[in-house]
Amino acid sequence: MKKFEKPVVENDTLLEIRDNLPEKLQGLFPEEEWAYYEATNKMHCSEEETGGSKFNSAEKGGVDNILQVMQKYGEDKLIKKLEEREDDREELLKVGAPQNAFLPATKVEGMPESLPEALYYKVDGIKGKLKIVKLSDLSPDTKVKVLQEKENTPLSYLAVLEDDKEPEVDFATIIIGRDPKTKKEQVWTIHPGAPIKPAVLDVFVDGDEVTVEDLLNAGLKVDDYIKIY
Repeated sequence: MKKFEKPVVENDTLLEIRDNLPEKLQGLFPEEEWAYYEATNKMHCSEEETGGSKFNSAEKGGVDNILQVMQKYGEDKLIKKLEEREDDREELLKVGAPQNAFLPATKVEGMPESLPEALYYKVDGIKGKLKIVKLSDLSPDTKVKVLQEKENTPLSYLAVLEDDKEPEVDFATIIIGRDPKTKKEQVWTIHPGAPIKPAVLDVFVDGDEVTVEDLLNAGLKVDDYIKIY
């Protein structure tokens, strides 16, 4: 007999969906970091928020909040894969994710003790628009805003484009990380499209306005991605 799967309820709030997830999945969202998940939800589900790729609304083939992505993947399926330390990175590589976007699912001998582990899940049938761009596709004088979009995360770099084209995607990614010290798992992010390695610099501060040339001179590479403002 086919196991009954709870339907995705499009109008539930983020908190209501979390509280109705199986206990194993609820534990992936630490209460003390709930503000971070609310900020992530706004970034990817609200057109009013700058920065970050955007999901279409549920009415247009997307989702109305990020936890609906987890529901659409299948709660039992996700729990089983977590327990077996399996993920969908091979599928994500096939659709364009760079190899350097992935941390190991399980570390092996010789890897740094401080290196986190992570699992990556591809969720098909969820439409959205990407708001990222490779530095090599931008002119050196392109203006870039430096913003602290979420607390306790690296600064974001957002290209200011006059006529930006946002590629459409029809899948999402869930990333679940595991702390190297505590071994505790938690959701790191849920977003449209494939994962990328984020650009990280510590030479600028929140509110700076720089250029692509400044970023390259500071150490980023032409193959690095930044967001679109």
